[in-house]
Amino acid sequence: MRKHRDRSDILTAEEVDTLLNPANDKLAGLLKRLEESRHETLWNELEQLPVETLESLAVRLYKRYSGQDLIEIIFETDLLRNILRERFIKLNRGFEWTQENKKRFIEVNDKIMQVFEKAYKEALSIANELENRLNNNDDFIKDYEIEITLRLHTSDKDGFGLVLSEPISGYYPINCQLNSCLLEQYLSEQPMELDRSVNWNIEYFGNMFDNDYIGYTTHVLLDGEWSFKDIISINTIHANVEAIHQHSVYDI
Repeated sequence: MRKHRDRSDILTAEEVDTLLNPANDKLAGLLKRLEESRHETLWNELEQLPVETLESLAVRLYKRYSGQDLIEIIFETDLLRNILRERFIKLNRGFEWTQENKKRFIEVNDKIMQVFEKAYKEALSIANELENRLNNNDDFIKDYEIEITLRLHTSDKDGFGLVLSEPISGYYPINCQLNSCLLEQYLSEQPMELDRSVNWNIEYFGNMFDNDYIGYTTHVLLDGEWSFKDIISINTIHANVEAIHQHSVYDI
């Protein structure tokens, strides 16, 4: 259940208006200029902006796109992706790997793997039950699909954090699907999210975590513009396991 935030953390009516009202604020003018920038000059524009402005622009674009159909926005989100990438670069460039931050990063990395492992075991349990029904010629079930999704939230749920935690594409960075056709493969080998034979501690880290294990899920988050600071700020992980089993009739 979602916790109520402190009143001091809730955006005021004026702050909401500043972020969402395109009429007179400077942010609207800046966003318009960025949207009209030529591709080769856009990065130069973004490089001049502080992280706070990039986040405000991202929130505005997120609010614009989040109510639209995916087909309508799929070709319109390049600017948002570029803003997120520039923010990612700036934050990671200035991130200080203190012992406390290193410890926290590994804690979050491990917790994500633990939660995914629980969800994966639950998905396999459901798959085995559905497989038994299939093997016993169940009158209804002809096929099934099981989807595992991890939704990660930082302490900033109602501001910029939503841009990362609830992507407008609807596709979450940590996602795995099982179905009847590939179940034997799933049972015979570990998914990449749990496979410790591959350590993702090189890219993005140099030799920072030579003696630690970094999981595939953390690697995926970094590829998805979650900065080091965002990852150590994760305080909630929701694991969803959704199963759909189907019945079809052909040649009616």
